[in-house]
Amino acid sequence: MIRAKKLKSKPELLFGPLARVVAVLLLALLVATGVPVKAQSRRVEELVNQLIFTPTTPRPSNWTITVLPQVRWDKQIKTLNLQTATAFTLMNETNNATFLNPDYVFNSTELQLLHTLAHEAGHLICRCTDERLANDIARALEGRQ
Repeated sequence: MIRAKKLKSKPELLFGPLARVVAVLLLALLVATGVPVKAQSRRVEELVNQLIFTPTTPRPSNWTITVLPQVRWDKQIKTLNLQTATAFTLMNETNNATFLNPDYVFNSTELQLLHTLAHEAGHLICRCTDERLANDIARALEGRQ
């Protein structure tokens, strides 16, 4: 039989360490979903500046690139029914917008991310959804023609 006096100390043993674990996990979640997006955006901007735009492969006008927070990325992929883990681009007559998965941006190598950005620019340059043509343009933008 456990006496009431001893039971009072048991919750403290459980909730003390548990509360610390929860606090650490919440902090990690906040860091993972907020702060790095800005740093990742700077990384993306630096890589876009490495692409070789020419008169035949010009930088798309009105092109915005956004590293979405993970929750928004997941929602957009589901809403638009897209089969991508890296990026997608939406285009119309006045706006060209590329959206990047923050997990991909954070975990990809410089060359992988550079190619993804070049590929998405390729779609905007050809104004098409042709994957092969976007990759051909991407190779030119990367200087690998």
